[in-house]
Amino acid sequence: MAPDGQRDVESHGMPDTSDETVVHVYGAVPPERARAVAGLLAETYERIAPSPRLPLEVRLADTRGRMAELATADKARHGVTTVGDEGFACAHDAFEDRPRITVCLEALENAGGSPLPALRHEVGHACLHGRRAFYEVRMGAKLRRAAASHGLDEAALLQLLFFVSVGVKDWEVSRLLLRHGYLEDVQALAWELLAPSEEDRMAWQISEGVPALRLLRAASQLKPLLHAAPLRALPGGAEVDARAAAMVDYLPAPARGALLGLAWCVADGLGDDTHANIRRASAQLLAAGF
Repeated sequence: MAPDGQRDVESHGMPDTSDETVVHVYGAVPPERARAVAGLLAETYERIAPSPRLPLEVRLADTRGRMAELATADKARHGVTTVGDEGFACAHDAFEDRPRITVCLEALENAGGSPLPALRHEVGHACLHGRRAFYEVRMGAKLRRAAASHGLDEAALLQLLFFVSVGVKDWEVSRLLLRHGYLEDVQALAWELLAPSEEDRMAWQISEGVPALRLLRAASQLKPLLHAAPLRALPGGAEVDARAAAMVDYLPAPARGALLGLAWCVADGLGDDTHANIRRASAQLLAAGF
């Protein structure tokens, strides 16, 4: 029997989802909408995921409140204490050692524009980061010493590593999607993430004068910057630089230049090993300081 508020959706009508995609609905999601979203996810997953593929789990929540309840329960069940992944219309996790995508239909429909970029982005995570090991944090002694030199305790270092890992994995997903021809989707989501935010401006003002907080704020900006970084090598890549500079125009010129320079330097050094990418990017961030 399904948990309270959940009902399983039959895969009938969803392209090739019966064997590799399991769909659960939470709340009042119309069956035709569930089939459409799950079908899109399954189609993209089957196109770009290498074989043999892990089964993909899809959770469809009707409201933001229901999505938040699922996320809160997941974090409590698995002892997750980091923040910064709230408020998105779609999310990927591998808590159960398999890829799982959760979609909030209310947020998706109210976001404006096509839902394809966000949905395909999460499919990219399912292809690349569908095992629990990709979310396990490794804090070596050298990294701990570097963090301590900036006034970061273990909890703050864990948060910093979370921000860095999110940025690194987004770079990996953008690269994957671009290799499969999803340029428009990568670009559309990049422009959305690079939009200037008053919330970011206020958060930086709060962190001024507190080096540890400034470092965490810098780490949090790696997600939009690294997500967009693979586009810089393509025709029109100068627009990435312009939009990135506009996103952080609230920073003093030296800090703005340092953050953008760090992000592009990190991106240039990323490769195929996710854990090595995270270690290298974290060391670069801590060496730079903010």
